[in-house]
Amino acid sequence: TADTNISSYPGEEELNYGASSRLRLKGIQMMALMDFDTTPIKRWKVTSAVIHFKYAGADRKLRTLGFSTVAAPWAEGTGTGEKKPGEVSFAWQKTGSSRWAGPQTDFTDVTFTSGHTIASYADIHPDADGWISARVDPRIVQCMALGLSYGLAVTDEKGQTMANNDLYSREQSNAKPYLTVTGETDHSADPKIERVAIQSMPSAAGPNTGAVKVTFAGSESAF
Repeated sequence: TADTNISSYPGEEELNYGASSRLRLKGIQMMALMDFDTTPIKRWKVTSAVIHFKYAGADRKLRTLGFSTVAAPWAEGTGTGEKKPGEVSFAWQKTGSSRWAGPQTDFTDVTFTSGHTIASYADIHPDADGWISARVDPRIVQCMALGLSYGLAVTDEKGQTMANNDLYSREQSNAKPYLTVTGETDHSADPKIERVAIQSMPSAAGPNTGAVKVTFAGSESAF
C-alpha cells in the first residue's frame, strides 16, 4: 500500500522518494520503508512470511536483508528524490515539522531495536526472471497485522559492496513487491485479558522519566 526510500547519505537526509518506481538498498545509505494491507491476516497466528522483490537495475549484489518493525506512523509522499515539506525522509517523520521520535532523532530511532522494535535478518533466494525472496521473522508480520508496527523497514546487510541495488517499487505495476504469509486461522473466540493492575516501578525509572509495571492475566491464545 506504500513504499519509499530512506536515505542517510550526507545531503540526502531530507529527500523524499515516495513516487519513485525504484527502491534502492545500499548498506546504511539507502533503506526501504514499506507498508502492506494486512487486513486478510488480521486474525491469523502468523507462522511464516516471505517477501518478494524484482531487481530493477544492473547491480544485483544483495546477499542478506534486514527487516524491522517501525515504531512511528508515516506516509510515503510524492517525491522522486526531492525535499518535500511535510513528507517522510530519513531525518523527519514529516520534513520540517515533525521528527521521528522527538528532538534530534531520525529514522534509526524508530527501527532495528530502537523504540522497542523487532529486527530479523535473512539471506536472499534468487528466483526466476530477476525476482528474489527472503524470509521475514513472522513476529514482525504479526506486529503489522495487529497494528503494532507501522509497516516494515528493509536494509541491505552487505553494504560493504557499495552496490546500487535497485528493486522495483509498488509504482511498477508488473513488478510490485509482495508478501506471502502462512498462518493459522482457527480462532473460535476472542481472547480475554483480565485483572489488569498498574503500579509504580522506581527501579526502571530514569532521571527524566517515570516507569510503571503492568500485570494482567489471560489465556495462552491471547498471545
